[in-house]
Amino acid sequence: MAIGFGAAKGAASTDKITGPTEGIGAGFSFHVWTNRNGEGAGSLGRIFAREGTLPFVLCNNNDATNYRFFIGPGAATNWLWGRPSAGVWTPIGISADTSSSANDPIIYQAGARLTVGSGLTQSGSNSSWPTGSNTWYFGNNPDGTRNWDGSLAEVAWWNAILTDEEFFALQKGISPDQIRPEALQHYLPMVRSGAIDKLGAPAAVTGTAAQDHPRMILRHHRNIGAFTVVVGGWNLTGSGSAQTNTTNVPAIAQAHVLAGAASTQGNSGSVDAIVSGAVHDLAGVASIQANTSGAAAIGQAHASGISASMQNNASTAMAITQIHALACMDSTETNSCGAGAISIGGDFVGAPSTQANQSGTGQIARTQMLSGANPAQTNLSGSGTISDGIMVEAALRASLARTMRMKKPGIPAGTPEWLKTLLEIIIGRRGNAIEIPRFQTLTFSATPTKAECEALYAYTNEVRRSVENILARLDG
Repeated sequence: MAIGFGAAKGAASTDKITGPTEGIGAGFSFHVWTNRNGEGAGSLGRIFAREGTLPFVLCNNNDATNYRFFIGPGAATNWLWGRPSAGVWTPIGISADTSSSANDPIIYQAGARLTVGSGLTQSGSNSSWPTGSNTWYFGNNPDGTRNWDGSLAEVAWWNAILTDEEFFALQKGISPDQIRPEALQHYLPMVRSGAIDKLGAPAAVTGTAAQDHPRMILRHHRNIGAFTVVVGGWNLTGSGSAQTNTTNVPAIAQAHVLAGAASTQGNSGSVDAIVSGAVHDLAGVASIQANTSGAAAIGQAHASGISASMQNNASTAMAITQIHALACMDSTETNSCGAGAISIGGDFVGAPSTQANQSGTGQIARTQMLSGANPAQTNLSGSGTISDGIMVEAALRASLARTMRMKKPGIPAGTPEWLKTLLEIIIGRRGNAIEIPRFQTLTFSATPTKAECEALYAYTNEVRRSVENILARLDG
């Protein structure tokens, strides 16, 4: 059973346990389970105390909100953090590198890791750590005037800095003698009415009373191959698989290695998840499940067979965002019905013969790329001058072959037809060219003025308009 202190949970306000007199090493770790009933004497009830001119004390704080850990002359350096609710068993751990006054402790409470700036508040100057020889007191100060009002259990300290994982195991209920045993300096379980130090002489007990103990996971008994679990003061011996231990709190953190099961547990053809609560060695089975000796969780990945072609995804096509160069079409579009009206940007549409423009030299208002027509449209009038300056060569009269050897101003002779067309679309024809904004040097003050910002905005708009014009012509 745990130890109760003070008039409510112990015997009187002078209750205390006197521990060994010793120093503290450069690496120090401490852990205890606490159950606070009230504020304690002076609202400063001690959990542990190494008092004197160089105190080293963990106690309740008199603000009714925090716990307090302080060191140094006159409690020069203090660390505060939010305390847990009263009447609840709560684990508290402390680790400290005492080699430098600049080093802050790390506090562990109920599975949370607290550091300065993250749950832990420091006040006062950086005092040197009081590592010299001093006497340990639990549940009170040496004078019996600062009693703890509540219960304490499972007191232990190490001459090493434990890892986060080791502290979290302690706060899950693992017994201290299972954590870094080679560095464990003292372990006082405080079971029943005594505070026996498992690693030394019994501690001196003043007053106190027995109280309920927190749940702990103790070291297993090697002679029977089972684990003893203390739950509310009762020892449970290991049993068969009928006791799955699914509802105990806290969870059992140790892994059990079970002997291989008989072949009645044949899992050779099942594809269901294996949900057994412990890690089992599976006996050898048929070759379809080759997992005969592993003691770890089964995490093998299964390769699925290739399914039939009923799900094919061959028709998916991404959007084409590339610019494609189109090959010239053949003469399948012959436009054989005669010379009709020329429509902008489209193919020739046949018109009745009432509009016969076979021999005239009328004005054509827009330059078109004409494809060769069949003999019904022979253009027999010779090489006339078209009003926009384009010279129709004699090749158009000689045959219907698609020579397309037109000379256009600004485009070098011999330029491929597709490049001529692209250049005409982008730069326009004659006076319809897109004006590219000229380079401008813009300067700005440390705090830009309205005029500087407006100049940048105007230049940006010029660039935007030019790009929009190019895109519009490409779209057309």
